[in-house]
Amino acid sequence: MFRFFVLLFCLCIGFSSYARMNKVNNELLADLKELSSAKMQGRKTGSSGSHKAAQYIIDRYTDIKLKSLTTEYRQTFDYKSGFWSIKKGENIVGVLLSDNPNANYIAITAHYDHLGHSGSKIYYGADDNASGVAAMINIAKNLKTQNLKHHYIFIATDAEETGLYGAKAFLNSNLIDTTKIVLNINLDMLAVAPRQKQLYAFSSKTMKPYKALIEQKNNTTMTQFISSNRKMNIKLKTQKVDWRNASDHAIFRKHHIPFIYFCVGTHKYYHTTKDKFENISPKYYVASVKHIYQTILSLDTIQL
Repeated sequence: MFRFFVLLFCLCIGFSSYARMNKVNNELLADLKELSSAKMQGRKTGSSGSHKAAQYIIDRYTDIKLKSLTTEYRQTFDYKSGFWSIKKGENIVGVLLSDNPNANYIAITAHYDHLGHSGSKIYYGADDNASGVAAMINIAKNLKTQNLKHHYIFIATDAEETGLYGAKAFLNSNLIDTTKIVLNINLDMLAVAPRQKQLYAFSSKTMKPYKALIEQKNNTTMTQFISSNRKMNIKLKTQKVDWRNASDHAIFRKHHIPFIYFCVGTHKYYHTTKDKFENISPKYYVASVKHIYQTILSLDTIQL
């Protein structure tokens, strides 16, 4: 009888853990689906769809109870568009503080803007980059339950597509002491499985000692660590895209802040109207986000 109750207890614990994990996975996919829905109209900077996406992220930060450094997590900024035009962008910034007030920061970034729409044609941006923003929200929620050695700042950047302006605005601001940022983890395009189910971790060479930690393998994804001291380009039709400058991590690199850029590279849906929720790879995406989260937990224990 005692063994029966022990077995029943273990089954209950296991079921509870499975149910929680299933809920977290469902929330991750729900966030991605909502951010890439038709009502967001492709999230072009300054558009009504962009404002809806920003509010959605704010609501999720509020649910998680992240600390805000501004009014409602908003960091507004101006940037030049062409020779004469000045436009406005808006980063959404939340903070999760360690119990150690002297801790350094790990900055997690994911741009929420995309290409918008042209008439009835919508560039939904499910992989680029609703996938990164949904992953960041998921990671923030999970980190909230941990005893952390670093402070974490979560930056949903705007105007990345037009010139990485949101990342520039954040690092040029005084929201935090940016000299205390010891690592940037940039999430941009995570949800469409490459043929070999490979997740790339493109990194500054200062992170090379942690290659084995980052390059963990499982049955669903295989992470390849690539140090930025190697010349590595993404082929995109007839062009080549330099990974060092492909997304927001480029601005952290220019500020001499170590970075890891998680991505799948480019694919046939990239910057097309077919980059929508129906074309992501849910199982691969969930596994990739879980892997990134586990990597962050491991890095948190290290004096970076």
